[in-house]
Parts: sequence; structure tokens; C-alpha cells
Amino acid sequence: MFQLFRRKDTAVRYVLMGLLGVIAVSMVWSLTPSGMGGASGSRSETVIAEVGDQQVTIQEASARIEQMMRNSSIPRSMASMVANNVVDGLIREKAVELQAQKMGFTVTDAEVVSMIQTVLPQLFPNGEFMGKEAYSSFLAQRGMTTAMFESNLRRQLLAAKVQNVISEGIIVTPAQVETEFKRSNEKVKIEYVSLTVAELKKQLTVDDAAVQAEYDKRKATLKLPERRSATLLIVDQARTAAGIQVSEADLRRAYEDNKERYRTPERVHVRHILLKTTDKSPAQVAEAQKKIEDLLKQVQKGADFGELAKKNSEDPGSGANGGDLGFVTKGQMVPNFEAAAFALKTPKQLSPVVKTEYGFHILELLSREDARLRPFEEAKGELVAETQKQVVFDRMQRNIDAIRAAAAKSPEKLGEIASQYNAVLAMSGMMTSSESNFPELGARPELTSLIFSAKKGEVTSMVEAPGNKLAVAVVTAIEPERQAQLADVAARLRDELLTRKATEELKTKAAQLLAKAKVGGADFKKLAAEFKGEYKMPNEFARNGAVEGLGGAVVVEEAFGKPAGTVTGPHPLGEATFVARVVEAIPADLSKLAMDRESVVKTIRERQGREREELFTDGLVQKLTKDGKVKMYPDNVKRLLSSYGQS
Repeated sequence: MFQLFRRKDTAVRYVLMGLLGVIAVSMVWSLTPSGMGGASGSRSETVIAEVGDQQVTIQEASARIEQMMRNSSIPRSMASMVANNVVDGLIREKAVELQAQKMGFTVTDAEVVSMIQTVLPQLFPNGEFMGKEAYSSFLAQRGMTTAMFESNLRRQLLAAKVQNVISEGIIVTPAQVETEFKRSNEKVKIEYVSLTVAELKKQLTVDDAAVQAEYDKRKATLKLPERRSATLLIVDQARTAAGIQVSEADLRRAYEDNKERYRTPERVHVRHILLKTTDKSPAQVAEAQKKIEDLLKQVQKGADFGELAKKNSEDPGSGANGGDLGFVTKGQMVPNFEAAAFALKTPKQLSPVVKTEYGFHILELLSREDARLRPFEEAKGELVAETQKQVVFDRMQRNIDAIRAAAAKSPEKLGEIASQYNAVLAMSGMMTSSESNFPELGARPELTSLIFSAKKGEVTSMVEAPGNKLAVAVVTAIEPERQAQLADVAARLRDELLTRKATEELKTKAAQLLAKAKVGGADFKKLAAEFKGEYKMPNEFARNGAVEGLGGAVVVEEAFGKPAGTVTGPHPLGEATFVARVVEAIPADLSKLAMDRESVVKTIRERQGREREELFTDGLVQKLTKDGKVKMYPDNVKRLLSSYGQS
């Protein structure tokens, strides 16, 4: 592929980080009624917060949460923490967007289109857009609508423009560079013994009398939550599409109405060989130029261009494919490369050696196409697919509206209604407000919220689901909250008592382990056996690395800069604790500082930029809150968080 040669700017990098990175924003205010704004009730069933005239909805937050959980492989046990951070992050993003608009920043449609091409290149094979339906389907599979995605995109672009202003004037001193290099590149090797609550629970017991006593003490607060069931009526794209035919007249009308879509710009199909010059000395650049000139001579004498590209090209995207870049249009490439590509007129024609900011290139033209309007017959296949899909989507919307109206009028006839509109009928089973997995739909927290806001027999509003599905639900049964009997909660209480007992025992054992580990010459393997813990000696790691069995090196930050033999801990880690000993301290190699200076400076600038942005955003949110322009709806926040396991 030829993304390596596309234009880049700072704003693009910020947007990519915002869209594709993991959102990790610390909570800076509480999401309880006293934490923000003056709203105490629910403005609607799905609005979490308002920032100016913008809303943060349960649907928007749920889509972001699910996307983060999926993209970052975050365990479901951490879902409530992710949910908290997402709500906080969405409010902060909208606050920055509001401020950006006040500062006069705007985002054009052209900027949005350009960014879509950058973040979703798979929708533009050979530079050609696959179409709106492929685009919306791609997003739907990831729990997002096009409107939601493009709104987020505009917000990120606005934020990037604000970020550029905030980051202006950052100065990095040589002393800061050396300090950062030392800190980032020093390594440490440790050994450790870890103790876990789970292992200690195996060694402990809780008798029935203790469980009974715990139940008696907490009886008044031990409740079984309200449960509900619902019948789902689901309109599916594939079922709706069955039997729909589009007439020739409709196709020709669609073609005439959208002719501009079928105009193709002048484009060339080229392949190239690249020898890079970035990060190379003058002598290495001269050597690369000599080599590329020799390769050009070989091709001119009949050598196979593709084979030479495979063996010599340093473009990681196209080299293995014989240098093939596919079709390119004007505006996609850096200027020198573009000028050389479009100067070629006949197939097999070679360019002279071309110099760009990336290195030296030889180009070969495979074919070229003049700008033209694709005729109806050529575009007909696409027209059939696109027009049929539009008809299907229109019918899906009409059907779900009709189903909702019919179900509200005759909730006892759901089977007949589903059959009439070729909809899928599914039963949720009894569920609590913290459950959100539905048959045919998967995880839909916003649907759970709607079900628990409705009365028995009522029909919820429509929700969208991945796979191009629309659904409504009819509440079929409500089981009120009730007092829990001992049999209902005995297993849970026993486990809680065991966990509590093991947690206290863990503190005692960890202190004893630390005391013995500090004795000179202590054998950590023997200590692990004695305390029924686990012993490990991971490979050396830096501050930004990972430690086998522990996760990120931040959990053992205390070990850096300490001499061999230093014992640290106990370090709590979830339901575990470990004691570590420094085996070897490995200082940074300062001889490599000059080579890494540029990247170190960039790291410092980006960190300082984030710090400035954090301070700016914190102050902005506080001011907007004080001015009454940030309002929270705690009941709806709680509803969202409860669906991810937080009460």
C-alpha cells in the first residue's frame, strides 16, 4: 500500500491517537448527584449529561464502552471502571468541543472525509470508496452509526486544533532530554514471590453458623433485585431484503440522480522501488543513490521490475508485492512522487530516479485511465446493490414503526405481528437491570435501560444493533425486588466471608514474607514454597515494559534505581500481593542518547502537551459547571453503570 507517501500533519496524528488509542482519563469529579451541575432527576430515559446544547446519552456511552472493551481486550471484570472513564471522557470531549467552537475553530466536510480515508483505509481499496452501505455496515458491526462516528470524528478534529494551540511554545532543555533518556532506558531484573487471596481461600473454612450469623446481621439489606422479562421483535436486514426487486427504471433514476458518484478522476496504476534516506548519514544517502541508479539500469536492460522490487525495495507496504501501489489519483501522494507518476504516459514506461522526503524511487507505469463518467451498464451492479439496500433500510424503518404501533395496540398478538412483518421474535428470559445480553442482539445496555423504565405491556422505543438490526421490546413480566432468604444468598455470603478472612490473612502473610525476604541471602524459591506462593524471575524490563505475571512495570516502580539485593514490598495487586528483590540494576546506555534524542524530545513535548491539555480541560469543565453549562443526570448515570456491574 502507499500510505507511507501520503501527506501527514500534526492534527492527523492527534486525531488518530484519539480515535484508535485506549481512552484512559482519570475521574476529576464525582458522578454522584453532588458531583456536578444542578440536575437531580432524569431529563429523559437515556440522557446522562448535557454540555451546553449537546447531550451525552446512554447509547453513545455504551457504544464507546463496548468498542474499548473489544479493541483493547479489557476483561469484563473491569467494565465498570471503563464505564466511569468513558462517561468522564465524553463530557470532557464535548466541553473541549464547545470551547473550540467559541474560539472560532471549525471542521469542514472535506477534513472529515480526509480523516475517514486515513482511519478507515480498508473502505477505500485502490483509492475508491466502497460505498455508503459498506461504510455504515462496517461501523454497525462495531456498535456505531455513521452519525455517531462522524460526530466523534469532528469532535476529535476540533480537539486536535485546540491541542495544537495549547502545545505551542513548549521548550525542551538538554537536561530534560538526558533525564528522560536515563529514566526511559534504565532496566531492572527482579525475582518475586506472590501470594493470592484465591490460594489462601483454599486453606480456610467458614462454618454454617458463621454464614447464618452474617445473614442475620445483614438480613434487612439482603435483597433480590427486581427482575423483568421482555419479548423482542427484531427487524433483520437479510430477512427484509428477501424478495425485494428493484426495477430498471428505478436504477436509471438513481444513476441520473447520482451521476457525480460515477465520475472517476484521472488515475495511474504504478509500481515502484524505494531506497530510504530517512535517518541515514550523507555517506549512506550517496550509497543509496548509487544503488537506485544501478537498479534503474538493470530494469532498462530488461530485468524484471517486480523481482527487483521484492529483493530491494524498502517500502514495507508494497515491496513484498513487487512494488505494486495499485491505482492512485492526484492529491494522494507527496508532490515529487505524484509528478513523476502522472508524467508517465505508456505502459511499461519508467521514470528517472525520483527523490522525495522518504528516499529515492524508480516508478513503472502499468496502466492509466483518463477522467471519465462510468456508463450506466458499467455501474449497474453497484446501483442494484445500493438501491436495494436503500429500499431495504427504508422498509426496515417502516416495518419497525408499524411493529411498535401494532404491539402497543395488541401486546397479546406479538407472534402474529412478527409473522406479518417477517420479524424475529425472541424472549429475553428473567433478567436484572445489570444484565444486557439479548438473544439475536448481543450486549445492548440501552435496551436494558428502556425495559426497566417501562411498565408491563409497554413497548420500548427502537434500538439499533450490529448486523443492521432494529428492535423493540415489550415488557412481559415484572418480578419486584424481594427479601432474600438464606438459601438464596448462602453461597454468596460464604464466599464473601472467605474472601474477607483470606484478605486479612494475606496482610499477615505478606508482612511475614517481607521480614524473611529481608534477611541476607534469603532464598526466594524456598520462601515461595513455605508460604504456598508463586516464585518468578522475569526477564529484565524497562519502565515502559511489562513484567511476567504482574503486568505493567509501574507496579514495581520502586525497584528502579535501587542496587542489587534491595527488597521491596509488599506490593498489592488486585487480590494478590507480592514481595520483590532486585537481582540486577542496568543503567541506560548514554552512548545511544544522540541517536534517540529526537524521539526523546518528541516524547517530552507530547507529555507536556497532554499535561497542559489536562489542566486546560479540568479548568474548562470546572468553569462550565460553575456557569451551569454542564449538567448531570445521576439516575441515568447509575442506570448505565449498573448495566456494567457497578451499583
